[in-house]
Amino acid sequence: MTTTAPAPGSEIVISNMSYTVPPSVKPGQQLTIVNKDSANHTVTADENNLFDVRISGGGGTETLTAPTTPGTYPFHCKYHASMNGVLTVA
Repeated sequence: MTTTAPAPGSEIVISNMSYTVPPSVKPGQQLTIVNKDSANHTVTADENNLFDVRISGGGGTETLTAPTTPGTYPFHCKYHASMNGVLTVA
């Protein structure tokens, strides 16, 4: 049995109330967000409402399109103030 793995750097994984984010992504790249926690989470841009994706707990997945302008984009979870990450678009 073979499984098709996502391209390297194309996933944000939420596990143990934290984000694992690729080192950088391409402008406009499609990312898969995987929530391995039982709680619901969000990936919400800190500024300008650039992205706001809710991911159901228990293995939920959603898609996020990276911003098209290179830069660093801090984000957080609306439900858990301690959860923060940075998406780097290069």
